[in-house]
Amino acid sequence: MQPPSQVKSVTSEDCLFLNIWTLYLPPASVSKKKLKPVMFYIYGGGFTTGSASNANTDGTNLASRGDVVVVALNYRIGTFGFLAFQDGVHNGNYGIGDIVTALEWVAKNIKDFGGDPDRVTIFGESAGAAAVRALLASPRGKGLFSNAIMQSGPSGWSFAGLLNDYMPVQHYYYGITANVLNATGCLASQDQAACMRAFDANLLVNFELPVQFPVQDGTYLVSSGLALNNSGGYTENVAFMTGFNKNEYMIDLTAPEPGQTIEEVFAELGSQLSIDFAPLIPILKSGVFDIPANPTLNQIRNITERVMTDGLYRCLEMAKSYSAAKHNVFSSLYSFQFNRTYSPTGYTKPECEPPKTETRPFGDPDLAYYKCHGGEQLIVFGNIRRELADRDGLDVPFEQLVVDHWSSFAWSGNPNPDKNDLESRGYHQTLAQIEKAGKWKQVDTNRPTQRLLQWNGGQVSFSEKEQCEALGFPLEYYETH
Repeated sequence: MQPPSQVKSVTSEDCLFLNIWTLYLPPASVSKKKLKPVMFYIYGGGFTTGSASNANTDGTNLASRGDVVVVALNYRIGTFGFLAFQDGVHNGNYGIGDIVTALEWVAKNIKDFGGDPDRVTIFGESAGAAAVRALLASPRGKGLFSNAIMQSGPSGWSFAGLLNDYMPVQHYYYGITANVLNATGCLASQDQAACMRAFDANLLVNFELPVQFPVQDGTYLVSSGLALNNSGGYTENVAFMTGFNKNEYMIDLTAPEPGQTIEEVFAELGSQLSIDFAPLIPILKSGVFDIPANPTLNQIRNITERVMTDGLYRCLEMAKSYSAAKHNVFSSLYSFQFNRTYSPTGYTKPECEPPKTETRPFGDPDLAYYKCHGGEQLIVFGNIRRELADRDGLDVPFEQLVVDHWSSFAWSGNPNPDKNDLESRGYHQTLAQIEKAGKWKQVDTNRPTQRLLQWNGGQVSFSEKEQCEALGFPLEYYETH
């Protein structure tokens, strides 16, 4: 059952289907060289909401411009997808199992839709990126895909520990499942799973209880996290891209109240998230975040966004890239940061939109604004003009550039498009941008860099390294954890 949050349709337990966008249906005798790479999308939504039928991630334009087959699936979420019991049978990760089943279906059937089962790129945003990470860590995922992309995958702080880490079932049961069982009256039942099955699904789907984490279930996930030292991993033949937006956390940030101090802001935030942020205060006062003696409300807001984006998204993604590159965990590894975004109308706030001017009434992306969580979605799928105006004449060329990077990665495991291919297809603006920006380089541990995705972008050094170290998440974090 899927909550009806992103699509206006009737909620139904008959939800396990997938959508396919393809350029042609080949004959049964089609040769392998005519098959297209497959881009298999996993939606986000905190593992509590989402849909494969969201118009923002419609695969038409990505399939057309990228010359790929796009697949998007529904998978079980929330209580239906991640509730783990202690009975040794119902161990959670049902949503992850749905994704694996869909990938197995793709391996057997996608040829009939013009797709190459040996060139499958899994990619996802937010919780979808976390699902990609779980598939990379899973023995059941091995061999089902050749490339993987994580967009804005939350890796850091949560009330249940670091989001990169997978809890044992027992820990999960007492910390999360027991709350659901208590709320449904099933805690004292001898057969708790049967009791839950008898509970009204329409009531259960609306429970505001955080059942949203993959768990060490012994089948899909057999360790505490993705192996980043090349021992016990399953990814040596997988090309990998990972990255984030510059100001991820702004979308979730509440503006501080007049008179609030930075200590009070983090205390309130910690209360909301069930996280103890008291140890952060000495770090914030140490000078590493350049906080003035008497910060304004705007400065408090900015530093809160910066710290939360670092602690939830940036730091551990950079650390993951560093250790994975050091130990050759993937066949190739690329990093990116979006510094140009366009938030969809249903998932935005004023801070995530560039200031409007007389000459650019829809916003001027050259002016300062926050590049928020979810702001790359329309761009990656080439869907800006489905609902939004081109703000400065460059939104469409920029999304075409990004689609060309993403689809190139699907074709070859390399986000650098073939220049002859760009020329032959008339993609001249992308060609000019790539020639100007230079090669998108793999992560090098001697001088780790990432692609700054903006118009006239290029390679830049990993940012916030000093701040991440102060937060306890240095580049070498996974060398000792």
